[in-house]
Amino acid sequence: MKYFVIFLLAIGAFVILQNPAYATCVYDPSNPHVTCDDSIGTLDYPTTPEELIPSPLKQMSLGIKLGHVICDDAHVLTYKTDYKPACVFPDSEGTLLTRGWAKLRLLLPAGPDPIKELELTGQNELSYRITGNVIYGDDVYPLSNDRIREIVTEYSQKHHPDKQYLEYSIPIVQPFISVEDKVEFDLLEWGNYSDCWKLKLRIIDVQNKPVYEDSLANYCLEPDDMSGTFHSYSMGKDFEEFTCPHPGYYRIEVSNGSVFSPQVLQNFVCLEYKPEPAPEPEMTSESQPTNAGLEVDVTGQKQVRRGTTHDITIDVTRNGNPVHDALVRITIEDYGKDVIREFNAKTDSSGRVVFSWEIPKSFDDIETLLAYVDVTDNISAKTALFKFQVYCLPNESGCKVEGN
Repeated sequence: MKYFVIFLLAIGAFVILQNPAYATCVYDPSNPHVTCDDSIGTLDYPTTPEELIPSPLKQMSLGIKLGHVICDDAHVLTYKTDYKPACVFPDSEGTLLTRGWAKLRLLLPAGPDPIKELELTGQNELSYRITGNVIYGDDVYPLSNDRIREIVTEYSQKHHPDKQYLEYSIPIVQPFISVEDKVEFDLLEWGNYSDCWKLKLRIIDVQNKPVYEDSLANYCLEPDDMSGTFHSYSMGKDFEEFTCPHPGYYRIEVSNGSVFSPQVLQNFVCLEYKPEPAPEPEMTSESQPTNAGLEVDVTGQKQVRRGTTHDITIDVTRNGNPVHDALVRITIEDYGKDVIREFNAKTDSSGRVVFSWEIPKSFDDIETLLAYVDVTDNISAKTALFKFQVYCLPNESGCKVEGN
């Protein structure tokens, strides 16, 4: 009987090898080293986000930056105070923030180590500045190409003096994409480089196997009087288009020979099911697309006396139209030292939120404060900074300011 069973098993193995359509290879997102080849049989892919998405720490071990970690649609991404990611239920996030377990944000340009925190988001001060995710100075967005090159030149002189280099960033990728839909994103490139190079983009699965690879032709810069170069490459235009082949978790890797070693810049998840499409509005001659990013305008007094009321007004629009019911979070900080006030509200029908608060009388000198304004409407998000000064008058009780 034992030999008969062995014989049947051998026959079964032979049938599987001769009929690969019946062989099954199980996908395991927790183990990137499992080999699984479609050529040996049909692949039993999971279909739900919970099954497809590796844990936050596993994603980081696969090269994903902290700010690009993906959670399933039932959880939101938050960051522990030790810079570790966690996917938590939305109603738990506020409690974790209150208890000091989680950070409100990664982006703290006024904090003690802004470069480190910006890098954790998968970007740096230049990519945030040129994309307008954080508003700097009096720049009007979108920036012109000439203005971007000026900014790149300033950045090069500050961080890479007398060096040739190239850097890359993919600011935004839709995290969930349906199978057979196109994957769309823009690859930003900047630096100071005058030789020829060859840019390569790969999309790799959880097992580190490429499912897409494309290389741009050799490109050489023409010498001019500016040391900053900037380019934006689009999928389907500069690179060949890519559609999700089957459910899975994928990463986008970019390299450029010895100039830029292979680095994972973004990730996304392909899902088998397609969500119900929202009804399309009737287009008129005055209609505009509704998928543009948020525009956030922050206004208020730039100099405020202690003990008085200070109003900060936030107007949120998209394509020039007010965005109603967008969530606005305002945090007042004294350059990364202390959080002075926090305020959450939703925009009204005119897309506006007004934050009114009384400046504490404890300020005994002229001090510069920062208001971090985070806005989201479940479609896109935007962060804006508003800087203002608090002062006291000479001869006031407890005021260190000296009079004339």
